[in-house]
Amino acid sequence: MNDSSSGGDRQHDTGWLSAVHPVVDISGTPEGWVEITPEEPDDLTKLDGTTSSADPVYEITASEPEYDAGMPRETPPEPTVPEPPGTEWDDLLPPLDYAILPKPERQPLKTERSAVSVSDPPVRHQFTVHGSQEIGMGVEEKSILHVRDEEGRELTLLERSVKDDPAERREHNDHYIHSWQVCNEAGIPVVPEVMVSDDDTLLVTDVKAGGSEVYGKGMARALSSYDHAQERHRPHADIDALFMQITAPENVGAIRAEAERISQLAINAGMELPADDPYELIVHPDGTWQLMTLDLDLAIHTEPERLNNGVLGVRLVRNNREASDYLIFQLQKIRGSLHKMSG
Repeated sequence: MNDSSSGGDRQHDTGWLSAVHPVVDISGTPEGWVEITPEEPDDLTKLDGTTSSADPVYEITASEPEYDAGMPRETPPEPTVPEPPGTEWDDLLPPLDYAILPKPERQPLKTERSAVSVSDPPVRHQFTVHGSQEIGMGVEEKSILHVRDEEGRELTLLERSVKDDPAERREHNDHYIHSWQVCNEAGIPVVPEVMVSDDDTLLVTDVKAGGSEVYGKGMARALSSYDHAQERHRPHADIDALFMQITAPENVGAIRAEAERISQLAINAGMELPADDPYELIVHPDGTWQLMTLDLDLAIHTEPERLNNGVLGVRLVRNNREASDYLIFQLQKIRGSLHKMSG
């Protein structure tokens, strides 16, 4: 392997990688279950007495009634405009039925920040922020902060923030930090440092600092989207050629071996890697690479004594062992998209 760091739904690769690592077909109906093919009813059907449940079961079709060309379609009534509100403040607002809520204005950049590391022992850091860039998608807000620490070093940090409710945010932070600590102790490669800011946001190491690029599910989706590379955040397209060499069919076996090594570490630690994105390939400008688990929000840690439960133990082992196939499948998609874009 080339300088590896020390320590939703998944699909199996059945293409050019099968010669490197044969895929085991785990499909089929589990013992004790019966596969049922539902029939489409013609209309709303009540199936009383067909199940052991005390509640009746309904099957609903979404088909429209047939349209008679001789009858005009019923026109929905015009929406009514609410009466003008009575207060001066409310007069400034559009009617509620038609109001389009604007995106909240971004708060002014806070230049002086303080954060405490979650390492042992914890260390408080002071930062002067001189620039930021929003890169967040979905429910999580992400920003890149360009900072100078108390020793005068220039750093870039990734700020992660979810949940407007302070209690929910702290709960999310606690889960992320616990997952990071378990992985770090077990030798599972994660970001080198995690800090909690005084604003209850997480500040983590920016793995793309220095020109490195991250290849995983997010990149696969961005490259397959309608506007292709425009969806990439802070793209380092000059690394793509290195990626194509590293993931060539003759080299991909080393990536799979490292993925399987990490999966075994996770199994030993009782850590179920994130089903949505178990790990990603980070390629550095010098041509070296490493795998890293970045999305710890969906990681699930199970205490060893609870793994005696057959269901939990089987799921943990199965999902972690499938993680390498999932990664290789995403890398294969990225290779296909880059090849298509270059042609």
